[in-house]
Amino acid sequence: MADLALPIFTFIAVFLTLLPAPSHWRAKNFTILILILWLIVGNFNTFVNRVVWMKRSANVAPVWCDISVKLMSLVTMGIPCATFCIARKLESIASMRHFSKMSQSRSQQFNYELIMCCGFPILYTLLTLISQGHRFNIIEGQGCSPAIFLSPVSILIDYGLPLVMSMLSLIYSVLALKHFIVHKNDFETLLNKSGSVLSTTKFLRMISFTLIDLLINFPILLTEFIMELLYKNVEPYTSWALVHHNFSRISEYPALALNNPTGQKFIVVAELSAWMACASGIIFFVLFGFSIDARKDYAKLQQTLTSWIFDSKKKTHPSTLNPSESIKSDIENIPDSCNKSIYANSDTTLAGHDSEK
Repeated sequence: MADLALPIFTFIAVFLTLLPAPSHWRAKNFTILILILWLIVGNFNTFVNRVVWMKRSANVAPVWCDISVKLMSLVTMGIPCATFCIARKLESIASMRHFSKMSQSRSQQFNYELIMCCGFPILYTLLTLISQGHRFNIIEGQGCSPAIFLSPVSILIDYGLPLVMSMLSLIYSVLALKHFIVHKNDFETLLNKSGSVLSTTKFLRMISFTLIDLLINFPILLTEFIMELLYKNVEPYTSWALVHHNFSRISEYPALALNNPTGQKFIVVAELSAWMACASGIIFFVLFGFSIDARKDYAKLQQTLTSWIFDSKKKTHPSTLNPSESIKSDIENIPDSCNKSIYANSDTTLAGHDSEK
């Protein structure tokens, strides 16, 4: 049952993270939408890996693992980049520097966010190929795992870039919160003057998520980096050919292979990392899923589903007869003796009228 807990909660996190998306789509909040994308991709990736390789380490889905390890790289850099853009924008608004940037066109801002939130994670994923020693690893109970050749290059790229981006995001988030505390009495007025569609409540939701997400995920990323340095040898990066020798190799690690103190430490950190990513998705829903706009969307969805269910029931059990057909059917079902009696009475009545005439 414990093995099922993480897949279940990651699936729930995927569903919950998706719920507030329509309101942010209408608001054209690009960075939040990209953040939603990376949260969903990360948790869905974990869900698939934990389900498929729950009790095995065999290479049963090789193409998926090739994709999976690259999705991990995208998410590793994508979430810090998205939180960086959010924190930077909030800090600019809270510090009132946003007034001097109002001349900047929306297209320029969009292009910047597109490069940072999508372009930079893609570039990072391509750079990780430099230190990818072979195709991938498969660990029983965890699934696909990237194969990193630990060297000064991988320390700089694979671990250094996400850590630096997370640090920058954390700095901007703290500065934004500091400016908010300074201007908290007239902050709503400042937001109105800045021309921002943000309210104080939305500002606090966004800054809360960036801080919480960074505070729970940055320590995990740092711990993974420290454990690599402590328990693995840092090899010199002599050449591309040496690092990528026998690149098609796939390493499979059954549970028994990691049943040692060092292996268990790596397992614990990996489990904690997966649970923290799951928690990020659920926290996102808690902060953004109960806004007024989101609740309106839920009400519309409920009405749509209700009408659809009732319509489907009507189609499944339609009324076979209309009123006129029902009356006709009732007349036709009257016994013949009754019909004769009615017609006889009718003839008698007509005869009486004729005699009177």
